[in-house]
Amino acid sequence: MGSALLTGLPKNYVAVSLPVSASTSSSLLNVGNFIDVYSASNEGLNTGVLIASRARILAIPNQVNGSMFSSGSTNNAIIVGVDSIAAISIAGNVSNQGFTVALLP
Repeated sequence: MGSALLTGLPKNYVAVSLPVSASTSSSLLNVGNFIDVYSASNEGLNTGVLIASRARILAIPNQVNGSMFSSGSTNNAIIVGVDSIAAISIAGNVSNQGFTVALLP
């Protein structure tokens, strides 16, 4: 995997390793799919927060021993293309539970 993953995406997009929750069925996700990325609220209100909208799945590695933002405690990860603002939001909201994703049409 390399910078070729970003071919065809807007110039402000970056590739980010996204740890996903253990409950995410990776069999439903495919390269090229668009997803919304959610995280649990840090305010203890049991609500979700939209972290990134219309992220594009660039790769689904077979085995990941962590991501560029985690210490390796999340086993499932995908590589997504997002704008740099969304990448900052993802980095600031990483947890051991991973993110919840919603598959978009």
